[in-house]
Amino acid sequence: MCCAAPITRRRKDEQTKLVAVTVSRGHYRRRYGRSPFVGGIQRGLSDRRVPSLRIGCGGLTLTTKVIGLLGLVVMLAALYFALIFALADALQGAYYRILYFHIPQGILSYAFVIVLGFASVMYLAKNDMKWDRFGQCAAEVGLLVGSMSIASGMIWAKPAWGVYWAWDARLTFQLLLVLLLVAYLMLRACLPNQEKRATLSCAFGLLAVIDLPFNYFSIYWWRTQHPSP
Repeated sequence: MCCAAPITRRRKDEQTKLVAVTVSRGHYRRRYGRSPFVGGIQRGLSDRRVPSLRIGCGGLTLTTKVIGLLGLVVMLAALYFALIFALADALQGAYYRILYFHIPQGILSYAFVIVLGFASVMYLAKNDMKWDRFGQCAAEVGLLVGSMSIASGMIWAKPAWGVYWAWDARLTFQLLLVLLLVAYLMLRACLPNQEKRATLSCAFGLLAVIDLPFNYFSIYWWRTQHPSP
């Protein structure tokens, strides 16, 4: 009996807490029209600190849906023109179509590295963490498209050159660019101090920018496997 009393009291306390939580959730739902869990998520997503993640009660906003739909339509149209509409090359046949992906990927890798360099300079000048986050986003996308440009170039190089990889200047500098972006992201993952991480990351971001002119003008300065202008 002595042991049963505390257990019974504990069960009553748990039941009282459960009823209190149920009543509070029902009151919140009747007042705000949604559960406290969903309401907390919506308040967090609509916080001013993350304006790009604002999501209404109905899911994605209309602007986001329209942009996504237009992007899908443009992507399908590009695939049609690149893979079906364009005629086969007289010398290379059909495998030249990979260039419709390889060249834009290379251009995008340049563009995102320029954005990374701009964000690095702005952070060093203003010491504002938003530029650090902006540079990180640019580095991640730049690494993705840069790696894709190397992979698509290797696919094209095998039937065109007979090898997947040739250590010419353009390929070497593009590989160096990708490795600098990898080092940038690895450094950010290893340093816990936010300000120190942002400052040291700017060094790798600026090094990636320095790589760009050598990368672009390599076909003018050296004899490479890439077609000369």
